[in-house]
Amino acid sequence: MSIAWSDPIELSPAENAQDSAQHWLFVPPQSDEDNEDYKELIVAYTFVFNSNDVYNEFKNDFLPDGDGETKVVFPEGLTPLNVSEDEGLLMVGFAKLGSLSTIYAELIRREAGDMFLTGLPVENTDFLAAGEKLTGVTPDDNIVAIIDTDIAFANARFRESVTKTRIGAYWDQDASSGVTNPLFLGRAIRASEIDTLLGTFNQDGNVDEHALYAQYYSESYGPGSYHRLPTRMGHGTHVLDVMTGGDGSDSIIIAVDLRSEAVNATQGNFIFPWVAMALIWVSGLTSTGQTPHINYSFGGLAGRHDGKGPLEILLDLMLLFSRASAITVPAGNFYDTETHASFLGSDLQSQKTLGWNIQPDDGTSNALEVWLPLCDENNPQISLTLTTPGGDFSLTVTDAELGTYHELLDGETLLARVYVQCVGIFGADARARIAIYTRHTAIDRDYYQMHGGRPDLAGRWTISLTALSLTDDDKVELWIERDDKLGHAKNGARQSYFEAQRPVWPEVETEPVFIRNDGTTSDLSTGAQTLVAAGSIRNSRQPALYSSEGFDRPVTFPPTAAAICDDSRVHRGVLASGFFSGSTVPMNGTSVSSAVVAHIVGERLAAGQPVTRASIGNLASVDDGRNIPPSAPIHPLFQTYDPTPPETRIGRGCLSSGWTRLPRFEV
Repeated sequence: MSIAWSDPIELSPAENAQDSAQHWLFVPPQSDEDNEDYKELIVAYTFVFNSNDVYNEFKNDFLPDGDGETKVVFPEGLTPLNVSEDEGLLMVGFAKLGSLSTIYAELIRREAGDMFLTGLPVENTDFLAAGEKLTGVTPDDNIVAIIDTDIAFANARFRESVTKTRIGAYWDQDASSGVTNPLFLGRAIRASEIDTLLGTFNQDGNVDEHALYAQYYSESYGPGSYHRLPTRMGHGTHVLDVMTGGDGSDSIIIAVDLRSEAVNATQGNFIFPWVAMALIWVSGLTSTGQTPHINYSFGGLAGRHDGKGPLEILLDLMLLFSRASAITVPAGNFYDTETHASFLGSDLQSQKTLGWNIQPDDGTSNALEVWLPLCDENNPQISLTLTTPGGDFSLTVTDAELGTYHELLDGETLLARVYVQCVGIFGADARARIAIYTRHTAIDRDYYQMHGGRPDLAGRWTISLTALSLTDDDKVELWIERDDKLGHAKNGARQSYFEAQRPVWPEVETEPVFIRNDGTTSDLSTGAQTLVAAGSIRNSRQPALYSSEGFDRPVTFPPTAAAICDDSRVHRGVLASGFFSGSTVPMNGTSVSSAVVAHIVGERLAAGQPVTRASIGNLASVDDGRNIPPSAPIHPLFQTYDPTPPETRIGRGCLSSGWTRLPRFEV
């Protein structure tokens, strides 16, 4: 069979509303048109409707008809979220992928709003069945909300007493359909139900948590599903403990355990609909009470990185419309991953070439995004040439090919795709994006059912760029999508990376440098309103080696502040609760730093102090131990007076106010 790149294939207007990662994974290649099974996949559609009347009209018209056929089904337990000054409403619905063109055409015909398509398939829409709306969070409660994974809702750190929880509401998005009274999209339970479980399994003041979770999971998961109970650490449990664990806090907790398939996925915005529904749910629970402060300790690599990514816009809207008092997010752990490259237009007046190294035995696809300043099909900005390992097969595209994609095919086997699209979601300025996807290289893993890994795709892919109409100050940014193994995921992911010179001494580094550490912040850390936490080491006050760096040109996107995520380079991580009560484990990463900032935010809110980006930045500048005069005694917490890192690494400084870490035994 011959291997060759196809001519450009036009994307329909509806497919342009689809996330390219979803199109890559679940829409078969043009040479395999007989495979129609993908049309039966049920996926998430994210809508922004122009008004509540339009939403209700659209919803009622697209409910199941008499023959049981479903166009779009919306979860009854959620109320759309207002996302504009007028009546714009955001909502997530579910429908078959094969209905995309019909739904999109109807949305445009009615001038009902906008949509984009993302998310992994779900088995069915039975779990969207109507149920009573969860209530029980009182107007005067001080509310902490966490959106995370592996949250131990029975842990003693989140209780007022042995049999009374501080968790006002808990939503398990993984729970199955067709089990005991699922409210919607899994299972949501209130404080009284958790208290009942605690009382049932209370043994003379000691709750049998293993038995409690066994009972809960037997009620929440059907015969075809299972839940892997963490035996040591739960990411969300550790983060929540740092945020608000223990006897010292009286805040009410709202916790959302995200759908595990979305957390484990390594492509695109697959997690977006589940986070969006979590924010809609939290907003609905607290609409008549105190606004919560929210922590979301996740992040990816690829994306716009200009404050206009889908999640960045949504988080900012939560704050702008006062549905949250503060939202803390991590800066990311990507400083030294060699996954970001940046060029000025002046750099590309002559051709520049990068090596993109794809690893062998990688169980998931690899993705790379090239972002350009704007969309202009009549005046292309760059020419990009992609060459496979060995140099045998090359493709050259320009951004004039908007709305198309190319396929690299070996007979009917899809090896790679290159998408050229104009991307602007939720009214964001449209920018051209060239997205490159390659098949997985592992033979015995097929995490997304893309059977048959290709070891010959491993190696150095060459990307050559040449400016066509860029001005000298225009920027071209390249990000490799996150592809590392998360949590308990058995996907066999192995992160690809740019080939970069790493000299021993910076003085001998060859200029200019295109593989950069600056700009490695996560795909949700350049929003306008959120509090972005970088990571620092306690005993030196220096940035953690992995803590991502923000931008300083042509616009500035530094973190808000740094917070502790490692006790030292030897004692990595910060101590907090493991999954089960009484256990203590270290965990590091800017997820922990974000939780530390969230803890400080909670204490400031309780004291009536501001929690804006400016106020937290000012607090960090005061807290930072390196500002102590040289004549002062050495501060026992900071130990040294190292030079202050740039603001792009730590924001205004390193926070310490209001948070006391669990101490380690120092030897």
